[in-house]
Amino acid sequence: MLAPVAELLDAGGDATMPTLVELMNLSAALTRPDLKPRPTGLTRYPPIHDYFDVIDTAEKAYCLGFLAGDGWVYPANNAIGLELGAKDVTHLHALRNRMSPTQPLRQHLCHMNGKEIVQFRLSMHSRPMVEALGRLGVTPAKSRTFVPPVLTPALQPHFWRGLVDADGSINHGSTTGWRIELVGSQAACEGFRAFLVDNGVATAAKVGRSHGSPRFELGGLTQVKRALTLLGYDDEEALALPRKAAAAREVLTTPGRYDHTRRVTPEKVAALVAAGFDATEIARALRVGESSVWKYGRRSGVRSLRGAVE
Repeated sequence: MLAPVAELLDAGGDATMPTLVELMNLSAALTRPDLKPRPTGLTRYPPIHDYFDVIDTAEKAYCLGFLAGDGWVYPANNAIGLELGAKDVTHLHALRNRMSPTQPLRQHLCHMNGKEIVQFRLSMHSRPMVEALGRLGVTPAKSRTFVPPVLTPALQPHFWRGLVDADGSINHGSTTGWRIELVGSQAACEGFRAFLVDNGVATAAKVGRSHGSPRFELGGLTQVKRALTLLGYDDEEALALPRKAAAAREVLTTPGRYDHTRRVTPEKVAALVAAGFDATEIARALRVGESSVWKYGRRSGVRSLRGAVE
């Protein structure tokens, strides 16, 4: 097929594209019915193109929330991506397995505050996925314009957990105690606050600003526990960023000021008395005052606590 082209070039002939197409009979080949045009968004590692067409599962809702926080979308080249640090690479694998199972992760070094940090990137190319995310509010300008989509009540906790994992924090301040923070668009922060309040979390806090970005903060151990339970962090099987799930479990197991009513029961006191412990030892073991030990001891029918002063 290339011999006529070589002869044409040797003779100094016209080597423009129309001439080459005619000379090599490419026009006939390109019009063959068995040759189809390349599908839009065709890649070596195709994602699940219709993954976000309908948000009907907890995992889809979570992935949508995470992409709304930490992802990026470039409609010009049908690209969607996520980038996380090495400490979170297992979670990036979990997200990849749901949206684009065959796509390999790319590793690279970035410089931050004078240090080299290993980052892992998930890049997907899909026009249908970009268009679906756009309808759900995930666009290139999402940090300013994102408006939370309308989801069923059962899926909302998973969406907000994904957004908190991506753009929020669960932390403990020396003066503020445990708190949940979310930084994002104004609509996202207001939507998160409304979701918590509508589901029984009491707070008077309003959406403020941090370094120029909208920010909502929820404090108070009791309300933070209630919010974390609402978001599903108490479910060890739920999809969540491991280090934030660990922080949530630490919060949920932190005793509050009035948690002694759950730590001590008549049955516990009776069992410890039977094992030979006195009131002081029981109080120390259950982290309550001796008066509580006496009260619950009497309820259990214990008439004497060895070593205790009546």
